[in-house]
Amino acid sequence: MASLDRLRKGQVWSYDLMMSSILFVIAMGILAFFWWSARTNMTEEKDTMTLESIKVADNLVSPGSPTDWQSSIDVNDQSTWSNVQQIGLGRSWSASDSNVLSIDKLYSFQTMSSNNYSLTKSRLRLRYDYYVQFIIHNGNGSDQVVKLNGSDLEVGKPYDEITARMIAKTDRIVLYNHSLVIMRVILWSESPWD
Repeated sequence: MASLDRLRKGQVWSYDLMMSSILFVIAMGILAFFWWSARTNMTEEKDTMTLESIKVADNLVSPGSPTDWQSSIDVNDQSTWSNVQQIGLGRSWSASDSNVLSIDKLYSFQTMSSNNYSLTKSRLRLRYDYYVQFIIHNGNGSDQVVKLNGSDLEVGKPYDEITARMIAKTDRIVLYNHSLVIMRVILWSESPWD
């Protein structure tokens, strides 16, 4: 009789082990599904951000719309900014001016962004934060930020490498003040799903 009780206890233990193993496998399957789903969503969002940074870089190299938008606004009067359909920094559409930036448009864009970053973000039709740098590669391997009126030629909101969850960068070679420079468009987000 005592040996029969021992066998039953062993059977109960094996059923417990089998049920806990099944529950463990189900829990791991659910966890793997959610991990895969979140990873897929983040990859798709990163791809969307990268495509958007390419679009913004291409738009900024264009002259914008209207092509003389900087002369139709007062950078300190935000009510005039509605005249700008697309911010572009290029001088004109002509082939000889391809990728040649207008200093007046750069100054206007920089001032507009300093005065009201959110409004320039909406004029660029962005859902991510943006930061545009103009840099020159030095021969010694370091980068130097281009100057405009004595200050660094940077537009937008700088990002923090620690808090930014997603970053997409697109570079364009442009001609600024008779020098080849890199216009780096950086889109960033502190949230993986903006």
